[in-house]
Amino acid sequence: MENETFKIKISRLRKKIITDDIIALRKMRIFRKIPREVAAQSVGISPKTMERFENGRTTFPEERKKALIRRYRYSLQEYSDILDGKMVLPELPARSIYRIPNLRISLLEKAMVHRDQRSASTFLNLI
Repeated sequence: MENETFKIKISRLRKKIITDDIIALRKMRIFRKIPREVAAQSVGISPKTMERFENGRTTFPEERKKALIRRYRYSLQEYSDILDGKMVLPELPARSIYRIPNLRISLLEKAMVHRDQRSASTFLNLI
């Protein structure tokens, strides 16, 4: 028993522990419209690990949190202000990251072009 080596495996936490810094980092990511996959790749972790962090199932060292803050284009002072409540980020749904701006306009433009082509072909058939 003396010569046995023990491996300590860091696994996900059984309970969710969502702290203020996790909430702040998630809000910062969503406000900057950075997908979770891109944020994870920028700090060298898997998207699943990033998801576990944001859901309070695992923890990150301070250096990784600082790397995320830099990736989200915030200063450490701004991060501190967000934690202290001096700076407030709006509550945005996570799905707002994936919304394509002006999608409705582009769909309307396609419909108008299609309508114009139909009316032109109908006009040519009458001639």
